[in-house]
Amino acid sequence: VSSPEFRAVVVGHVESDGHTWYVLRCSLAGVKLLEWRSQHRLVHLRDDLYTETKATLGDRYPEFFAETPFARKGGLPGTTS
Repeated sequence: VSSPEFRAVVVGHVESDGHTWYVLRCSLAGVKLLEWRSQHRLVHLRDDLYTETKATLGDRYPEFFAETPFARKGGLPGTTS
């Protein structure tokens, strides 16, 4: 059995109450394929996904994500399209 694989792809965004919400298509493959969609602000993704992943991987983080850095804080308006 192969290792589980999680994927999250940004498929769009919506503006609501002055915030940008990113629409994600997510999947978890392994024993069974699970697929779902969700909406999150960048701050939520940073706090709930990026920070925990980086802390867990520690010094190995660049080994997996060096070519796909997480979005910087304080993005410029109009850069989400």
